[in-house]
Amino acid sequence: DKHGSIHALTREGRVLFRPYSSIGDVQFDLAALTDDGPLGAVFGSSTGDLIATTGRQTLWRFDNFGYPVNRILCRDLTGDGRPEVLLASGTGYLYALDVEGKLLWRDRLGFSVNDVLVVQSQGAARIIYADEDGLVRLADAAGKPLRTIRTRAPARWLAQLDDTLCVLTGAGEVLGFRSARD
Repeated sequence: DKHGSIHALTREGRVLFRPYSSIGDVQFDLAALTDDGPLGAVFGSSTGDLIATTGRQTLWRFDNFGYPVNRILCRDLTGDGRPEVLLASGTGYLYALDVEGKLLWRDRLGFSVNDVLVVQSQGAARIIYADEDGLVRLADAAGKPLRTIRTRAPARWLAQLDDTLCVLTGAGEVLGFRSARD
């Protein structure tokens, strides 16, 4: 919600948990954050907090320096069966964290990383992220940049359609780039 919380409900509408970060719009993703528990949540607000929780306890926090959390994705990038956390940050960085919240790598793209997408290519994860300066980068799971594209306007949202990377810009354009996987 716009007040810094996420609301986890059962199918019947019973509240499972409702953790709070800080005031502001919230981004989140769900993942198995512990080996022996149900799904947890990684969530953050437009005022910079990033928190991992089981719903009953806070597992860790990450300092986003008061900048907006623009997008969060929890995906297994390394193939070990445990999720890594990708944070598209208003700091201009894409952060990759392990399931315990430790920084694995970061890449400064530009002014503000707006979105992040993970695609699979020949069994390996590829990470695509976009920023307010109109840059779109493809990197491997270890954060090594493989390709950078410049758009004429801020790159705001990403989507994959088959082998086409779709980029929605701040100018209202939808750009398509072949082979989102390479």
